[in-house]
Amino acid sequence: MNNADLIDDYDPQEVLENLPMAMALLSPEGIVQFANPLYASCFNLTAAEMLEKNIGQFSNYAYQKFMSELAAFEEKGRVSSFELNMGKHYFLVNLKPYLNQQNKIKNVLVCCAEITHLKRAECSLKQHNAELKALSEKDHLTGLWNRRKFDRNLEDYEQMLSNMQLDGFSMIMLDFDNFKQINDRFGHSFGDEVLQTGAQALEHLLSGIQGADLYRIGGEEFAVLLPNMQLQRCCELAQFCCAAVAELSNKYQEQGLALTVSCGAASSLSGQNRAFSILQCADQALYKAKLNQKNCTYYYENNEIHLFTHSQIN
Repeated sequence: MNNADLIDDYDPQEVLENLPMAMALLSPEGIVQFANPLYASCFNLTAAEMLEKNIGQFSNYAYQKFMSELAAFEEKGRVSSFELNMGKHYFLVNLKPYLNQQNKIKNVLVCCAEITHLKRAECSLKQHNAELKALSEKDHLTGLWNRRKFDRNLEDYEQMLSNMQLDGFSMIMLDFDNFKQINDRFGHSFGDEVLQTGAQALEHLLSGIQGADLYRIGGEEFAVLLPNMQLQRCCELAQFCCAAVAELSNKYQEQGLALTVSCGAASSLSGQNRAFSILQCADQALYKAKLNQKNCTYYYENNEIHLFTHSQIN
């Protein structure tokens, strides 16, 4: 028995209707000339209900995708597979246009493979990866952004500055004063609680500042990035940070603990135009604050470091 004899034994329509794939034959205008049960079920219909009707009657979204792909075929001479979201189900769709003697589209074979399980797995993987990324960028103790996120954002600022997408930014470096003594005197668990409490106070203070991001970048050291903020305002905000932490001393009166932070401030809007240079400048200002008197703000401007005393910065 040859292949032709085998084919003669089967009804082609019966074969198409029982294929484990959604299939239909459409006119170039989207009229359904044939649909197997699986294709009709994509629209919650029977094949008989779809016959000789335009798919736009059942789904404008599917119709627009179909017509868009046909337009691309007429322009480029080829069609690409595309995904179709039909509510709770996703399909990978392939179109096979058939041409008449004038090279015009006569009809189009539509084959749809359900990929819902793959899309769900893909979405789950994306969500899992997003969660892992968030965890990798969060400080486990305070819940703030960590040093990894800080460095990435600095790189972004660097790029935006070079592309003139950002006018500039300011930065505050903060360090809890005499923190080693707190750990030595009360233990690391108590020290962790102090950092958590301090982080919450700073986060609350900065929550009203547009674009402000607070980071714990290591140990008792924190940083604040402030897009489009002038140095004067940055220093004023640093002083508010000092006051917010000092106010927490009331919570630790029983321990006789006076909490303070020192701050260093710098800005790309006052002489420096490289993001990581701003970090170095703010760090130098912080070092000066720690060295001189603590519980204060020093700022870097025009290659000099000054104590901020609420006077106007040049």
